[in-house]
Amino acid sequence: MRRLEHPADRAAFRRFFVEIAESQYENGPAPEVGDCAALLRFAYREALRAARAKIPPLFETAAGPRHFADAKTLQTRNCDFVDRDWRAGAPADLLFYLNLDQNRPYHAMALTNGHAIYHTGGKPGEIRRPALAELALHPEPRWRPARGNPNFLGVYRWRILG
Repeated sequence: MRRLEHPADRAAFRRFFVEIAESQYENGPAPEVGDCAALLRFAYREALRAARAKIPPLFETAAGPRHFADAKTLQTRNCDFVDRDWRAGAPADLLFYLNLDQNRPYHAMALTNGHAIYHTGGKPGEIRRPALAELALHPEPRWRPARGNPNFLGVYRWRILG
């Protein structure tokens, strides 16, 4: 598995990932960002480019390295579990959810500095940026990043961060 070996490279990736995700919220999504997984893929690729990382911006899939991966594949093949407590996350880590009553049941959010950024999916969809404390009290319990929420899969870290 490809990894960013040097601590400075990992720090640069995290910084750029957060900046790029934040820019998608502030300036509106890039044309290719149409759902939560697309937002993560976009920020991941652009952060690797900005950090001048020596690994290709590809995702592990069942068919091998590819440019596309859905939210479930990002979680299961490209990230490592950190904890079910959202406070264990760091900027550029991800929150994953599973809502079996939805058409596309996997959903993901990126952690930034005190916020979560996510794309709502659908057309036209939008990018939202709630404070983590606000998300913890979300009016719909299925979106709360809490240990007791069966829909919350936990905090995950990009595997390249080792």
